[in-house]
Amino acid sequence: MRRILPIIVGFSLLFSGTFAAHARSATDEEIKMLTDATNNYATALQTSNFDAVLNAIPPRIIQTLAAQSKVDQEQFRQIMVSQMKQLAETYKVDKITIGQSKKRAGEFEDGTPYYIIPTDFVITTNGSEKNQIKGELVAILDNNQWYFVRGDDATTLSTMSAAFPGFEKIKLSAPEVKKIK
Repeated sequence: MRRILPIIVGFSLLFSGTFAAHARSATDEEIKMLTDATNNYATALQTSNFDAVLNAIPPRIIQTLAAQSKVDQEQFRQIMVSQMKQLAETYKVDKITIGQSKKRAGEFEDGTPYYIIPTDFVITTNGSEKNQIKGELVAILDNNQWYFVRGDDATTLSTMSAAFPGFEKIKLSAPEVKKIK
């Protein structure tokens, strides 16, 4: 279960290319859905709404991680919520900006569209230390719903690539962390 924690941190706190030339453009309706989804996701992170944060992770990822952990999906979801609650005792998202106007489009090998979206977080750790974290979020349109992931470590890339072939080709900028006094 300790392998799950780094993945949860990457997916839920978002600490922190190569794009297919044939990437399709999102429809106006899909862009509106993305705007709504990113606003809801930002609110869920700021209010520690763990169910909403978990629901923003693609079901393919939940299935893959549950199988790797040798537990059923419901049990895996319970473990993730429990670990997110533990993380919330140490980390608080004070502010999040998701820069949709600067998003970049792409498409996975199976035709699933995605966007890379810049993010800017202000978090408080250990109750008093504030940090600004600039990174990138991957928004994935799967089964007519937007989902969000973040992470470029080997474990996350392997899991994401199993669920979304071609994810490993995405080049995400390294997160920039700056202490705020």
